[in-house]
Amino acid sequence: MCGILVSFDRELNLDCLAHRGPDAQGIVRRGHLAVGHTRLAILDLDHRSDQPFVYRDVLLSYNGELWNYQNLRDQLEDLGHNFNTTGDTEVFAVALAQWGTDALPRLHGMFAAAWTTD
Repeated sequence: MCGILVSFDRELNLDCLAHRGPDAQGIVRRGHLAVGHTRLAILDLDHRSDQPFVYRDVLLSYNGELWNYQNLRDQLEDLGHNFNTTGDTEVFAVALAQWGTDALPRLHGMFAAAWTTD
């Protein structure tokens, strides 16, 4: 199970979440915001799916699984989006870039997420 940590105007230390995601960890900062993630890779083992995940102006840290990510991916490809990974994280980020918060009712699964856009 992945770990998510978000902070405003403070340094992040992901050591406290290491047990939640031994496969990768990262921190992305945008101004005063810092988003951290520890990853337990399950659907897509490729490091291109490491998080926090950035797609265009979407910065996403996500834990869980989208059960309908293949269907959403097909819809997003029909809208002209290209994908670099095979997992659900990129689909989640692209859906947020395409539909904003209107993406949320389309996402079927069990998850928690923190995201921001520029």
